[in-house]
Amino acid sequence: MDDMADDADDKKADPHHRASREFGSRYDALLRRIESLATSMEKSSIAEYVEFYKRPFRVIYVNFLAGVARGFGIAVGITILGAVVLYILQRSFVRNIPMIGSFIAEIVRIVEMELGRR
Repeated sequence: MDDMADDADDKKADPHHRASREFGSRYDALLRRIESLATSMEKSSIAEYVEFYKRPFRVIYVNFLAGVARGFGIAVGITILGAVVLYILQRSFVRNIPMIGSFIAEIVRIVEMELGRR
């Protein structure tokens, strides 16, 4: 019985045994980290992205549709914004705001002078 206790004490004191235990714990930590990364990659659907880029014509098609949608959105947005700006300017001219009125009058005067010179 004492021999077994001595063997256990020898293993604890043995630097190789201690290094083996440390390696085992590092190995277990590494395995847990790899499993965590694998789970994260599955959640992020990385396989779908890889499959998507394996088909270049699909990428071109999707990017074309995205560009058309962006262009349509920009056109609609500028139209709405332009309509609002024109509405505000129209209302301000009806009220005859002096600053804008004098600015427009100056532009008209310059244009008439330039047209008169020709």
